[in-house]
Parts: sequence; structure tokens; C-alpha cells
Amino acid sequence: MKKSTLALSAVLFFSLVIFLSVGLSLAGSSVGVRADPDPEVCDYIDNDGDGLCFGGSNPGIICNHPSDCFDGGICAFIDEGFDYNGIFPGSTCDGIGECGIGVVYCIDDDTSDCSTNPGRIDDDSEPEVCNYLDDDCDSVSDEGFEYQGFLPGKWGCDGIGECGIGTVQCTIDGTNSFCSTEPGGADDESTPEICDGLDNDCDGVSDEDFTYNGIPVYELCYGIGKCSDNLGTVTCRDDATADCDSNIPGDPNYGGSPEVCNGIDDDCDGETDEDGVCEAVGITLYGYPIEFGALDPGSSDNPALGNSADQYIVSVDEETSGLVDLYINGTDFTDTALSFGLENMSWATVNNPAYSIPMSEGYALVASNVAPGTNVAMYYWIDIPPGQDVTVYSAGVGIKAVSAGELP
Repeated sequence: MKKSTLALSAVLFFSLVIFLSVGLSLAGSSVGVRADPDPEVCDYIDNDGDGLCFGGSNPGIICNHPSDCFDGGICAFIDEGFDYNGIFPGSTCDGIGECGIGVVYCIDDDTSDCSTNPGRIDDDSEPEVCNYLDDDCDSVSDEGFEYQGFLPGKWGCDGIGECGIGTVQCTIDGTNSFCSTEPGGADDESTPEICDGLDNDCDGVSDEDFTYNGIPVYELCYGIGKCSDNLGTVTCRDDATADCDSNIPGDPNYGGSPEVCNGIDDDCDGETDEDGVCEAVGITLYGYPIEFGALDPGSSDNPALGNSADQYIVSVDEETSGLVDLYINGTDFTDTALSFGLENMSWATVNNPAYSIPMSEGYALVASNVAPGTNVAMYYWIDIPPGQDVTVYSAGVGIKAVSAGELP
């Protein structure tokens, strides 16, 4: 019997040494060590027999289920290998993204997850909206709301029109995204629209607020004034206003010309005879009156007395603005009771009657495109009809200067 007692004591002593070597106590516990451990699976049980209580009233006691640990103690090493972010089944966890606080639980023998994650027993996920959060708890925020390939919150998007590089931003209602440099964005770079061919207000349309006679920019149009027969396109001028390009000097469609005094809007700017064109023409006549002296009836090509000395000069005044055209006309020769026709007198700009032109009451062109400060010499001849009564006859001769291209 001693032998048996000694043998039993030896066994108990040996077991006690094992427990003491890990600093544990068997006091008050009837839990034993499993002799046949199984592979660990996720089932809240210590299948492989390595569980220990931590905390509570029986720390260090071998356990194989949380209920083996008293007064709030935790049975550690249960379901090891099946933790969720380092948290073992049965403990509190924080779900992915916006999925909130839950409990790690075993889905099956091989898998655990936080109970608030998508598809789990306390699923806290919601449809994704644009708010910089992971609403559907898939570890990605705002997917489906990319702008130019960038997710919200990322820098690198290029705003519409003249709005530059910025950061992708969510709309207030969370239904869409846009670049922060666009209208309403945190870095709004839009400006009021002007007529310049650019999208200043970043709405995807250029120059939308500008028209010419009700015709939008880039549509076909006709000019005004002298340009009214010229088809063009509504475009933006340098002063940021809209106009038909057939009204714009230098444009291939331009149909105008420099303004002259003629009652027409020659330069197609909406004004007629502006800039003083009707007041800025002046001439000075020298060598007048024109005299022929005593002549015999039946004589022809009688020169005016001043022809030989180039006395009859038309001088375009220096202050005249632009080129001018010179015209001449006259009235019949008369005395108190007698007369003969004006056509008996002729004129030329060279001192040779062979090149002379008969005078008339209507205007005849003397010279065109005459520059300010230019002198034009005039020469005159007269034929006296046979049988013409001898007396003193007088006639009127007029010289008129108009802006080049005008009618007298």
C-alpha cells in the first residue's frame, strides 16, 4: 500500500511541478487538461486544448469555453487563427468603413467576421453615396463617383472650360462629383462670361450670352450698311462684343471701305458719315476769274489768258483728311440780254486743247484720289460761234472736292 501511495504521490507531485512551472494554481478548479486535442475550428470552443483564463476570479485556469472563466474572465487561445483584425470571436469589433461596432462571430468552422460588415447578421452597410466615406463597407470610399478617373478627395482633375486643375469634390446632395475649380467648388475659378471664344464661366459653352441682331455667336449673319450683302459669321470682336465678321475690317468676309461723305455707312460700324468726313474736305482756287479777252465770232480754241502761266490752280488744303476727288461744272455764257451755250467752253488738266473736255452743267471728274497738299493745274479754251453779237459775256465755273469715292 505505501508503494501505491508513494506512486500516486509521485504522480501528483509531478503534475504539480508542471503547473508551478507556468505560475498557475489548481485551487478551486476541477477543470482538467484534454488528453486528445482536436484541430482548432471557429466555434467558440478550445478544440486544441490550449485555452487559459485571463482576468476574472480564476486566472490561469485551463479553459476550453468562455464559460469556464468566472467573473468576467476571458478564455484566451480559443479560435486562434480565426481572429478579425487581431480580435477573437466573441469580442467587440469595429466594422469596415461606416459599418459600426459589432461582435466577431464565426460564420462557419473556417471563417469569422465582424457582425456589422456587409451580409453579416448585423449588416450596417448602406448604398454608396458621394461623401468621402465608405458607406457600403467595401474598403473603398465613393467608388462609382470618379471624375476624370479620380476618386473624390484626389487632386488632378481638370475643370471645365477655363477652370483649371483641382481636387475631385462631392456635390452637396451626394449624388455626383465635380472638380473643385468649377462653379460652386472650393477652389472656384469661374468668371463671368465675356465674348472671347472661351468658356469663362465653365458651363461647357463658350460665349453663350452674346448675340448679333439676335443671332448667337458662330451662326451665319449679314453685315450692316455697305456690308449688308456680305454673308459672314457672328464672332467676338477685340472689345469682347459680338458682331458679324463681314462688318469687321481685316476679316476675309469684310465688305466695307473707308467712310466717305455720301450718306452711307461705308465702314459698316453702324454710323453714317462719321468722323467729320463731310467737313474735312477743303480746296483753295488760284488764278480766278478765268478771262479770255476780246475774241472774234467764228474763232475756236481760244485759250484763257492765264493758261500760258499755269495760273489756274486747284489746291487741296493740307488739313483735308484723306484722299479727295475733284469735279467741275458750269453755267451758260450770258450778258443782260444775250447768251450762248456753256458747251462752247472746254477744259483740261494739260495745256493742250486736243485733250480738252466740253464744259457742262453736270459734274465731270477732274482728278481722283488727290492727296492733301496737292496742286492740280487747270486749262480752259472757248469757241465763239459765228455771228455772235459783240458784248461782254460771263459764265460760272465751279470746282468741287469730295472724299474719294463720293459722288458730288
